[in-house]
Amino acid sequence: MKNMQQGPKWTPRCMFTTQSFDSWLEFFLSRKVIEDSLQATWTRHRTARCSAAFGSEMHDVQDSPAWQRLYDTVPSAHHLIFAIYVDWFNPYTNKIAGKKASSGTIMLYCLNLPPHLRYRPENTFIVGITPSPHAPNPTTISHLLDPIVESLAKYNISFSVPTFGNPAGVPITVKAVPLIADLEANNKVSGFLAHSAIMYCSFCLSTQDQIEDLNLQSFQIRNGQTAVEYTGHTTLTPTIMLPPDSPTPSPATLDTSPSTTPTQGLSPDMDVDDHNDPDFIPPLSLDSPPFDFSEPQLLSIRDCIQHVTLPTWVQRPPTNLGDPSHGKLKAHEYLTLFTAIFPIIIPELWHGPDTSDTDHEHLKCFHHLVSATNIIASFTTSFSRADDYTHNYIAYRALIQQLYPHFSSKPNHHYAMHNGDLMKRWGPLPCISEFFGERVNGMLQGTNTNQRLKICLIWCMIGDMDLTMLRQHSRRARLEALLYDGTKPGTKELASVLNPSPGIHVQDQSSAVSPTDAAEILARAPELDEEEYSALLQYLQNTGHIFRHWSDLPHPQNAAILPPRASKPLQIHRGEHTFSCQKSHQGNSSIYFYNPLVDSHATGFIESIWQIPLQGTLRTFFIVRQHQPLSPQEEEQAPFINFPGFRARILDSQLTDELIIIELTHILTHITIYKRPPGTYGINRETIVVCSALDRGRRHS
Repeated sequence: MKNMQQGPKWTPRCMFTTQSFDSWLEFFLSRKVIEDSLQATWTRHRTARCSAAFGSEMHDVQDSPAWQRLYDTVPSAHHLIFAIYVDWFNPYTNKIAGKKASSGTIMLYCLNLPPHLRYRPENTFIVGITPSPHAPNPTTISHLLDPIVESLAKYNISFSVPTFGNPAGVPITVKAVPLIADLEANNKVSGFLAHSAIMYCSFCLSTQDQIEDLNLQSFQIRNGQTAVEYTGHTTLTPTIMLPPDSPTPSPATLDTSPSTTPTQGLSPDMDVDDHNDPDFIPPLSLDSPPFDFSEPQLLSIRDCIQHVTLPTWVQRPPTNLGDPSHGKLKAHEYLTLFTAIFPIIIPELWHGPDTSDTDHEHLKCFHHLVSATNIIASFTTSFSRADDYTHNYIAYRALIQQLYPHFSSKPNHHYAMHNGDLMKRWGPLPCISEFFGERVNGMLQGTNTNQRLKICLIWCMIGDMDLTMLRQHSRRARLEALLYDGTKPGTKELASVLNPSPGIHVQDQSSAVSPTDAAEILARAPELDEEEYSALLQYLQNTGHIFRHWSDLPHPQNAAILPPRASKPLQIHRGEHTFSCQKSHQGNSSIYFYNPLVDSHATGFIESIWQIPLQGTLRTFFIVRQHQPLSPQEEEQAPFINFPGFRARILDSQLTDELIIIELTHILTHITIYKRPPGTYGINRETIVVCSALDRGRRHS
C-alpha cells in the first residue's frame, strides 16, 4: 500500500515475469516436426506396450509404467504430459564476486516428444522467472504457481487448439507431472518439510531416529492422502493440476541434488555445494576425520587424473584434486571421477598382499558405491537393474555403518534408498533429471543484461533482469524453431552457417550419394593396400553383402564391385561425440566396441577411418586394433575380475596384430585408459587399465 495524493494505492512489491501458455501451445502445435513426433509417440504406444514389469529394458520415461498409466487416461496423440521444472540460480553467475541474487526458473517440457527433441529450447516453455533478488518462501511460491494452475486448468478435460495437421483445431488435454526439482524447490512447491524436520522424507513417513534403518520394508510410503495429512495443508503441486482420479499413486518429485549419493542427472552448470541451499551438507569439521588418503595415495590419484586418456567431450577434473585452490567441483566432474577415473586407480591402493582387512572392506564398500552410481546414472534401466541398485546401495550403507560406527547418516543417504522404486516407476532417472533444466539456467545466466538490477530504496527491489532473460530466451527459441524445423527454403543451410561444425557428421549407418558424387569421392580417394582391401571385402561378405574383388575380371552385368579406393577422414562425429584416428587424438580413438564377425565385445584403438560409396550410399568403416588380453592367471592378480561393477579390466599394453573392421553402430562408447608400469598387481610387464562406464547405457543409431 502506497500513500498517494489521491489516497492509498495498491502497488506491486515486485513483478513476476511470465508468458502466455495458450500462445506458446498454439505455436508449439503449429510445427510439423511436433505434430509428427506426437503422432509417432501415439503409434508407438499403441503397438509396443510397456512390459517393464516382465523384465524388459526401459530407455526413456515413455517406456515406464508411470507413463503408461498417465498416457492411457486419454486415447489421443494430443494428450500432452509435461514435466514441470523448478530451480533457482544466481543471474550474476557464480564467478562475479560480491554480487548475489536469486532468480528462479519455472519451466515445462513435453514428455511426449522423443529425447532428441524434448529438451531443445524451442520445444520447452518457460512459464516464468521468479523475481530477484530473493527466492520465494514456501508461502509466496504458491502465489507464483497460481498462473500455472490457471493456465493449465482449462486443458484438464480438453480444449480445442489449432495444430499443423488440423488448422481448425483438435481437442487438447494437458497434465503437468512429474515435478523435477532439488530439495529446496521440492519442499517449497510440494509442501514437504526440510530435512532438518522430524518427518523429513517426501517419499515415506520415516523419522530422524530411523535414519540408519536399511530395511526398505519398514518404510511406510506416502500417498496423496497421507501427504496432505502430514504436511497439514494442501499445496499447488503438479498432482493438483491432475484430475482427482490421477493414476499417480504418490508424489513424483525427484531430487537430483548432487549431494544425493549417487548422482542422477548432471550438468556443467550445476552448483554442487551452494552453502545457501538448505539441502547443502557441509564437510565434516572433525579434528581427525574418519578417513583420509595418505600423501602417496593422493599423489597416485592425481597422477591418474593427469595421465588417463579422456575423449574431448569429457572434461578432465582438476589434477590437484584435494587442494582448495581448484575450487568446488561441478556435478559432471564428480560423476567422471567416480565412474571413469577412481575405479581404475583406487583398487590399486586397496588391493594386494600388503593391504589390511580394513582396506579390503573399503574396496568392497567403494565397489558397491560405484556399482550403484553406474546404475542410477544410466540411460537404460529395468526392474532387475533397479533391484541391483538397491542391493548395492544398501550394502554400501551397511559397510559405511560398519567402518564408521560414529558417523551419522545424513537425510540424503536415506533419500537415495527410494531411487530403486523411482526407477521402476519412471524408468531411467537421467531422462527426468535436473540436467536439462540446469542447462537452461546456464543459458539464462549467459544472457546479456548489462547486470541491471534496479533498486527502489524506499519500497523494494524491482528487477528487469528476469524480463530481459525471458524475452531473449523466447526470441532464441522462436529463431531456432525457424532454423532447425527446416520448413522454409534455405533455413537448414542458414543454420549450418550460423552453427558450423568441423569434421564429418554421421548420424546413420550410411547416407545417400549420387553417382556423380560417388565418382568424385573415389577420384580423390587414395588406394587401399591389398591387406586393407582384402579385410574390407571379407567383412562385407561375412555380413551378408555380396561384393566382388575389383580385379576379378570379367565382371557379370550389374555385379556389385568393391572399389579399391577409400577416403580417409581423421575424425567422424556422432552427436556431441567425436571418434578419431589414434594419430589424431588418442582419447577420441579409444573405444569399447562390438565385433559382429565373432559376436563379442572388446576394447581397442581406431587406427583408420574409411568412407566408400557403395551401391548409392556412403558407408563409413572403422579399422580397429584390439587390446591384447592378459593370461587368466595374470588377470586374476588384479581385483577387477571380482568387482564387475567397476566396469574396468586390466589388459596388456600391446595391441593385437589383427585388423578388425566395424561400423559406427558397433561403437558402444569411448573408454578411459591408464597405463601401468611393470610390477603393478605383481604383473611383470606393462599393462593398461580400461574403464567402459562413459556410455551410461545410451542407445545409438
